[in-house]
Amino acid sequence: LELQSFSLLSRTSLFPQMRGGLRCTVLLFGFAGGRVCGLGGATRSWSMPQGKRAAAGSGGLEGEAKRLKVVAADDGDEFGLHMEVQDALLINTNDLEWRSSGPAAKVERKRLFRNGPPESGRVTSLVRYRPNAAFPSHPHPQGEEILVLEGVFEDWRGAHGPGTWLLNPEGFEHEPKTDGQGNLIFVRLRQYPGTQRTQAAIDTNSMSWDPNNRKVLYAQATFLDTQYLEMFWGGSKPRKRVAPAGGLELFVVSGEFTSNHGKHETHSWLRLKGGVLLEPDEGAEDCVVLIKENGEPCWMPPLPAAKEGEADP
Repeated sequence: LELQSFSLLSRTSLFPQMRGGLRCTVLLFGFAGGRVCGLGGATRSWSMPQGKRAAAGSGGLEGEAKRLKVVAADDGDEFGLHMEVQDALLINTNDLEWRSSGPAAKVERKRLFRNGPPESGRVTSLVRYRPNAAFPSHPHPQGEEILVLEGVFEDWRGAHGPGTWLLNPEGFEHEPKTDGQGNLIFVRLRQYPGTQRTQAAIDTNSMSWDPNNRKVLYAQATFLDTQYLEMFWGGSKPRKRVAPAGGLELFVVSGEFTSNHGKHETHSWLRLKGGVLLEPDEGAEDCVVLIKENGEPCWMPPLPAAKEGEADP
């Protein structure tokens, strides 16, 4: 575990709410996968400075012991991970380490975002079920979204293979598991409030690309957020776009591309604040991305602790 503290002076782009001569100390816990873009759209790499490495059993850092236990699930603190809303945040998941999912030892995750407590907040994660792994029965307040990337994800509706997109609104409970091959899934939790949302289980492989090179997964008149897959065809330049007022998130399902925000590798995740430009370059290969628009309300206010029995993979 690598620890490094440093000071941030006024007008820092990392915490734009700071003003005047305020100084604060930030403690980073081994984060190594982010790129942060400040005002004006200039993307900056965020690399971990060299810090002191604590030897196991050395007796040092006693004052941090309680905090270390709180943040073990990811590199955030007790309030969240990547809660600061920059113009752009680009994370390559290949640079992150797998962390145990707590209630299920054979389920691991790479957290990309968290708003709220470590085990019951709103989260966006890449999740891996090892062979024959199962997760205890649990509800998902404010809904759950899953895109199966590899292997088979099983629940009460049956077995879902790669390319299956699931949306489970409030009021359901399940006991998910996988088979002897394990799986890899992209997950968003507690980001779909509202009991009137439509439940969905879509095999996206059976859908055709529309004239906009999209497969629309979710668009419900009573809710602002929308979801769709989009194909960036190799050898052609994808259209540039400006993130809508409620923000944009982009997860690379397969392939890779570059844009004005950097290199987007397979399973990388980009978050754009409303009004920020995304201009992809022409790529040599096909690239499929999952885009969510107008999800920014889930990024913002601190989320209170969930009720007992709620789970978070």
